[in-house]
Amino acid sequence: MALFSRKKHRRIAASSPQAGIGKQLLYGFITLFTVGVLGYGTWYLTRLSAVTIDQITVSGGETVSHALMEQKIADSLEGNYFFFIPKRFTFTYPESAIQAAAASVPRAKDVAVTREGTKLHVTFGEYTPYALWCADKISNTDCMFLSEDGYAFAKAPPLRGGALMRFTTETQTPERDTQPFTAEQLRNMYGFIDGLEKQFGFRVLAVTRSIDEDLFYHLGEGGTIYTTENADNETTFENLATVLKSDKFSHLTKDNFSYIDLRFGNRVFVNETETEKPTPIAQEHASTTTTSTTAVMKALVPESTATTSSETLPDEN
Repeated sequence: MALFSRKKHRRIAASSPQAGIGKQLLYGFITLFTVGVLGYGTWYLTRLSAVTIDQITVSGGETVSHALMEQKIADSLEGNYFFFIPKRFTFTYPESAIQAAAASVPRAKDVAVTREGTKLHVTFGEYTPYALWCADKISNTDCMFLSEDGYAFAKAPPLRGGALMRFTTETQTPERDTQPFTAEQLRNMYGFIDGLEKQFGFRVLAVTRSIDEDLFYHLGEGGTIYTTENADNETTFENLATVLKSDKFSHLTKDNFSYIDLRFGNRVFVNETETEKPTPIAQEHASTTTTSTTAVMKALVPESTATTSSETLPDEN
């Protein structure tokens, strides 16, 4: 019985609180040691030269500064993830951040990033200026370059002449990385501009989109052609040709009217200048002189409500 009591006493001693605390301390030490070893190993291994990006090459573009792009990419590789793993670690380098950094360089587009060992290769394309988006129709300083897709990709330097068409918007001010027009809208407007010059000899220098999404084509001689954004170009040209060929307005030339309003389908409004020619917008300073004008409403199809100032034309149908 005495022996049995001693064994029982020993089992009780083994499960005492002091023994449990000792085990917890041991387990805690082992855990901390393991984490420390793993952490140090990870810290050390991710900084080995064999797995650290040490070279950046950039190719593409014609006028974009490669040195500037390389610097922006290098800046995006500075620092660590969670203060621990360097961003230059080849297996976890920030590809998206690198693409964004490269794309932030003016005129750069279509950025692609590849890695070969510890070398990082970045290729990119370059936006080509297709038009100007300006604060107003005569501005030479506050303009953005537009791509063919209508994307404002870079600030334009002061430009003179008509190498690039100027577009203005009444609801937006020129700002980089915005898209004031779609590619289709630009194509349609350029188609109208081309038609005005080829069919009627009207040279457009600037286009304004109004708050109501109407389009004002400002001519080099000072007059303006009004249309709507959704108008069919061919139909609009037919209406304009009918007006200019009529007896009442056959005397109109590209420099003796203030505006021709083609926004209302088969009804066209003509505002003629009586004593002075419109001031060409190509002048450096716009004139504030008010010309004496007379407004005449034109009907392209017979209407019983036509006013005495209207001219009735035969219906083509």
